[in-house]
Amino acid sequence: MVCEIKAVPKIIAIRDLKNVSDISEMAHDCLEPIFVTKDGHIDFVVMSAELYETIMQNDRIDQSISDAEAEMGRGGRLVSLEAARARLGGAHQK
Repeated sequence: MVCEIKAVPKIIAIRDLKNVSDISEMAHDCLEPIFVTKDGHIDFVVMSAELYETIMQNDRIDQSISDAEAEMGRGGRLVSLEAARARLGGAHQK
């Protein structure tokens, strides 16, 4: 199955979930959420594990940025890359 990238989200009716294998293939091929509707309203969302992990990683990054901004707002201070590497040891060296 080939999936075009569209600005319009992929939406299917719950009655079309009869073939789970096809839905799984669609989720992996499209790498975008599939919105499942029931009685004309979005009931739940299906996505590949890969997409879920990407979304969760982005959420962790966003949360870290938010935490850092809040810390700076409370008077935190900047640390150079070199100082951060020295403080962390060799674990984060290239």
